[in-house]
Amino acid sequence: MKAICVLLLIAVLTFSCTHRPEPDLHREIVHTVKADLTLNLGDRWQADLATNQNIRAMQRLVQVHMLQPDINTPEANLVLSKTLQGELKNIFATCTMDGPAHSMLHAYLTPLVEDVEQLEAKELKEALAARDRISAQLELYNTYFK
Repeated sequence: MKAICVLLLIAVLTFSCTHRPEPDLHREIVHTVKADLTLNLGDRWQADLATNQNIRAMQRLVQVHMLQPDINTPEANLVLSKTLQGELKNIFATCTMDGPAHSMLHAYLTPLVEDVEQLEAKELKEALAARDRISAQLELYNTYFK
C-alpha cells in the first residue's frame, strides 16, 4: 500500500505543475529521477509568486498549529494534514515554474508531500515526527527559493 502511495505521489508531483486537466493517475506511466535539493550556483532559485504565497500560507498554518493546545493528538494532525493538502493542491494548480527551478521545487516538495500524508499515520509517534519534519522543511524554503 505504501508503494502505491509513493507512486501516486511521484505521479502527482510529475504532472501537477501544468495548466492542463489532472491526468488519470492510474493510466500514467511515470519515470522520474530523484534530484537533490541544491542552490542555483550559490544563489537561491527564483520561484513564482503563487508558489511563494502558498508556501508562506503553509508556514503560517504550521506556526498557528504549533501554538494551539492539544496539538499532539491524532485529530489535530488530521486537521493539519487536510489543510496542508489543500495548500499543496494550490501550489500544483497555480505553479508556472519550469526548467531547473521547477525541478528543484519538486525536490523540495517531495519530502513535504510524503510527510503531510504521514500526519495521518495510525501511530501518533510517526505522525508527530512527520509534523516536525514538515516544520523543518518549511523553514528551509527561504534557503533555496526567493
